[in-house]
Amino acid sequence: MTLLAVPAVAEADGRCAEPVATALQTLADDLTGPITPRFCPRAGLLVVRLAPPGALPLDVEVTVGAQPSAFRSAGAFSLAPILDASWSDVPAPQASAFESLASSLSARGGELSRALTAPPSLVSEPPGLLPEFLPTAPPPSELPWIPLAALLLLVAASRGPSRPGLPSRAELLLIFGVALGLRLALGLWGPLHVNGQGPLWLLGAWGRPELLATYGPGYPESFTAIARAFPGAPDRALFAANALIAALVAPAAAWLAGALGHGRGAALLAGVVLACDPVMVLTGATESYYPVILLAVVLAAGATALASQAEGRWRPAA
Repeated sequence: MTLLAVPAVAEADGRCAEPVATALQTLADDLTGPITPRFCPRAGLLVVRLAPPGALPLDVEVTVGAQPSAFRSAGAFSLAPILDASWSDVPAPQASAFESLASSLSARGGELSRALTAPPSLVSEPPGLLPEFLPTAPPPSELPWIPLAALLLLVAASRGPSRPGLPSRAELLLIFGVALGLRLALGLWGPLHVNGQGPLWLLGAWGRPELLATYGPGYPESFTAIARAFPGAPDRALFAANALIAALVAPAAAWLAGALGHGRGAALLAGVVLACDPVMVLTGATESYYPVILLAVVLAAGATALASQAEGRWRPAA
């Protein structure tokens, strides 16, 4: 099998950023020898040079994400050695170096993936932001542990026998399914903010939390882990996550209405209205912060109702 060389189309300046070279150093071992970046034609694509001991160097094309023409998959990467010969004719040291690189990328290629897909540095800060505020934002955690911990506590508090007047789990799941289907099918699937702020919020979730420092840490804490989990399309991943969050608002509101004692019929009506609301359907699959705020408010109100009932300080209306 003859392997194809790297495409000739490349940016005028194909130099690789310093984080790429740093990440490659952590992947080198005795079989690969030193691993150096040759050039980075575009985001997510890199050509590296392996220098196995006792053999000629071997250039390898490394791409983030699955590629139909890839010679080998290695975790989140697709690999292709750059040769004008058949792979069966490759000397053993070069073949071993290639296999070692594939193993290293599969086991610990996260740093290189982030370096290859990191958003570009801005030449100047976006208008409307004061530069002195930008360095104040701490890096977000790898996982949104605060929302997850709050959700787990709420689930634990709501366990137990079903309360009278609450919609059943099957009814809540049906409302959620309708809401999610409408948002996935009819959602905007693009930025909601205008004047360039949509990309600004996407960058804030993708790895530039300082751009959103004046808004607080909540948005990066909620969405950075999702964006980094899909480096090939972080914007689409965030839109899909927001559609899911927006769909959860409808059954959560139905559950809240039932917990407040408004009756099962009124609770189901509230859930159906929110599931089919055209504005919520359209704006669900966007970068907007409204879905996560709405869900947090509804769940917080439900948690307050549960706590009040548990303490015997308040009872829902009969």
